[in-house]
Amino acid sequence: MCGGFIAILCLWQTLSSQDTKQEKEVTHEFQADVSKLMKILINSLYSNKDIFLRELISNAADALNKVRFESLTDKSIMGEGDEAKMDIRIIPDEEENTVTIIDRGIGMSKDELVTNLGTIAHSGTQRFLQGVDNGTEAVDMIGQFGVGFYSSFLVADKVTVTSKRHGGKQHVWISNNAQSFEVFEDKSGVDLKRGTKIVLHLRDPSYANATKLQDLAIHYSEFVDFPIYIRMERDANDPRNKRSIDDDDDEDQPVESGEPSYTTEDGTTYDFIHINKHKAIWLRDPKEVPDEEYIEFFRSLTKDYKDTPLIWNHFSAEGDIGFRAILFIPGTPPSMEASIQGRQTSLKLYVKRVLIAEEFDDFLPRYLSFIRGVIDSDDVQLNVSREMLQESKALRQMGKKIVRKIIQMMHDMAEKQKSEGDNTYDEFYKRYHRFIKVGVMEDIPNRRRLAQLLRFNTTKSEKRPVSLDDYLVRMRPGQTDFFYIAGDPSNSNIMQSPFLLPYKRKGIEVLFLSDPVDEMMVRDIREYGDKIFICITAVERKSLKTESEFERDKLKEWKKRFKPLTQFFKETLGERVERVEVSTRLSADVRTPCVLSHVEGSASANLERYTREQNRQDPRVTVMVSRKVLEINPTNNLMKRMNVAVQQVEADGLEGDYYDDDEDTDSNANAVTAENRNRLETMALLLFDTAVFESGYIIGDSNEYAERVFDVLTRMTGLPNAPIKSEETKKKGDDDDDDDDDDDIEFSKQAKELRQELKTKREQREKELEEEEEFDEEKEREEEKKRIEAKRRREQEREKRKEQEKKDKAESDRELKQKKKEKQTKEDKKEEEKEEKKEDKKEVKEEEKKEEDKKEEKKEEKKEEVKTEEPAKKTEETKKEAPKKETPKKDEKKSFFKKSKDNKETKVDL
Repeated sequence: MCGGFIAILCLWQTLSSQDTKQEKEVTHEFQADVSKLMKILINSLYSNKDIFLRELISNAADALNKVRFESLTDKSIMGEGDEAKMDIRIIPDEEENTVTIIDRGIGMSKDELVTNLGTIAHSGTQRFLQGVDNGTEAVDMIGQFGVGFYSSFLVADKVTVTSKRHGGKQHVWISNNAQSFEVFEDKSGVDLKRGTKIVLHLRDPSYANATKLQDLAIHYSEFVDFPIYIRMERDANDPRNKRSIDDDDDEDQPVESGEPSYTTEDGTTYDFIHINKHKAIWLRDPKEVPDEEYIEFFRSLTKDYKDTPLIWNHFSAEGDIGFRAILFIPGTPPSMEASIQGRQTSLKLYVKRVLIAEEFDDFLPRYLSFIRGVIDSDDVQLNVSREMLQESKALRQMGKKIVRKIIQMMHDMAEKQKSEGDNTYDEFYKRYHRFIKVGVMEDIPNRRRLAQLLRFNTTKSEKRPVSLDDYLVRMRPGQTDFFYIAGDPSNSNIMQSPFLLPYKRKGIEVLFLSDPVDEMMVRDIREYGDKIFICITAVERKSLKTESEFERDKLKEWKKRFKPLTQFFKETLGERVERVEVSTRLSADVRTPCVLSHVEGSASANLERYTREQNRQDPRVTVMVSRKVLEINPTNNLMKRMNVAVQQVEADGLEGDYYDDDEDTDSNANAVTAENRNRLETMALLLFDTAVFESGYIIGDSNEYAERVFDVLTRMTGLPNAPIKSEETKKKGDDDDDDDDDDDIEFSKQAKELRQELKTKREQREKELEEEEEFDEEKEREEEKKRIEAKRRREQEREKRKEQEKKDKAESDRELKQKKKEKQTKEDKKEEEKEEKKEDKKEVKEEEKKEEDKKEEKKEEKKEEVKTEEPAKKTEETKKEAPKKETPKKDEKKSFFKKSKDNKETKVDL
């Protein structure tokens, strides 16, 4: 029994051939320049035709969002039964070569169809968002119908849109050629109740295939908020293929279909399959998502079901551009070459759960191309299509935030290793260390934080790598630089390198740069924490040499003594080396005769070898050539003897010019001198080639090197350096040999005599050399005694200077104390004078006060005298007037006092 939706669908198919235009059709032309712009949209804007389904599903989801929002204030809009179901339906029809997309969204009226679908770059949601800004609406959407709708014409030559608002009339919009369209009222009798139905009449029949549409919908719209159903065909007689929508739906799915399958007359059964059951995991709280779900999501994202992510970060970002993201570091790193050479980022960008792009160019730096994950934003604004972002600035801001999050994720792993002993960072660094090093070279703004993630083996930590910060903490007092050597500590040649010996002796830690890219990285960053990186295989810098007076004097003496040898090496080697000099760092290693270093700033042996290998693979790579410097060891016995031999050869060559009387003696002496010089040149070349090997360079001509070695071995054994004749050659040459026997005998006698003479001369010369060596040793011992005596005198002088300095200091201290004392006494005197002045002033004030008091007393006495004089005058006057007055009687006086005590107003008779 068919449900309501199937009944509507069947009725629609039945009446589809009938004339639905019950009212007069009205043909509309698209607005000005729309036709021209339509051609651009169809032919140029969208690079991939598959996105038409994504655009239409996205528009349907927006329409459902809008009706759900309006239902908050008017519940009647949702309706009841089938009308209340919020879902999207895709119905492919291979026979009719059509695809139908149905939604139960807000729908459109006739005017809205004309306005929204007839005006390019204009949409109902655009006005809706404007209403939000004005305060009349309050919801955020991409758009119900906009330019994305016109992607339908990528695959269809005719598009039919049927739409109805709740409580309104149902209208049909038809466009056959993307230049004009018709709008009329639908009188077919099939009521949508609410929503929109789009029918695409396809040009390409492959898009009518249900399986292909299902794959496209899952790929682009798997995480859309509303359920998406697609009609799939199956054989009703095959019970194994029987499906039920109830079985497909999850219990927590917001919309359940509840509609049974239906079978056509030819036995074909159709089911509506729910294709987007999975929810967007990034929208959930990270605390609520178990690790198993993250791993499962990673595998479904990468399509690699054997790999497990090493670590992940689930976060949300706020600000101008808000977004949610899950970033994974795969357990298995991708190919370094493919990742670094490519510019694309393997992140999926969703806008409101709709997949917009899977690969970005320059979204993240290329050293982070191994990151996998998803990004979902509601704030990213879209241009005319969902393939083109309106502002690249938004993506750049998002990319910067993600880069900071990824680097912080790495730092968290490193901190966890320090605090908790977790080895996750060790595993990460083993697999991704080259990516980080490329980042240090290229990402200048984040170089400091990336450099903190680097790890190196050192002479003090050969097995466990340390960070640059750890190296800084362990620096010796007075050390101002990082020291490094290119090579792997597991290689015994590196550990026995003569360049390392001086640093080991001084206890200075040296970094091992075991990766070929390490040296290029160090050359780019140059310094870390105000400390520069110094390659110990380069020529010693002045700041690294000893500054003691003894060493400076010794170096001057060595340079003067070995000047003939350094000049001889330079003449013999020519352009093979830039210069030859005496080395002070080899003086403690008497076994090493010489080493081959390079000028500071030029390529080391490791870097030259690496760039040569890269040049073989890619001729565009420039070979970095080292500027070589041969350093000879003045304490090595071989160098000493060579120096003496060179001086002797030069002396013999000068003496040979004066042999004028005896030509035979002159020629013999010249022959001996030439032979000795030849041997010295061979020895110099062998020493140079050996230093090339020992210092890690590639020898120029291996055949020449082999010939020199064989020649030296032949001379050591005393065998003739001539080819051995075969038996046939002997038989053929017997007759010729017989003819020349006499000449050979005579020549052999002369050769023997010459060899004997040369032997005696050589023995004499060896004795002379031994005597000279003994003399030199004696001279050195005397010089050593002189140096010791000079040193003792210097020490005595230093002690005297110290004592004198102590005396001077004590004297200066005494003088200083005396000065302080005098100064204090002066200050005390000044204070006493001040106090005396104060006392004097005080006494003056007291005297003034006393005088004032005396004046006051005099004034008072005068006043008293005046007062006493006045009563006396009065008494005299009263005495004169007394006889004239009558004295009262005693009784009258008594009555007066008595009456006055009673306080009564009575007359008193005096």
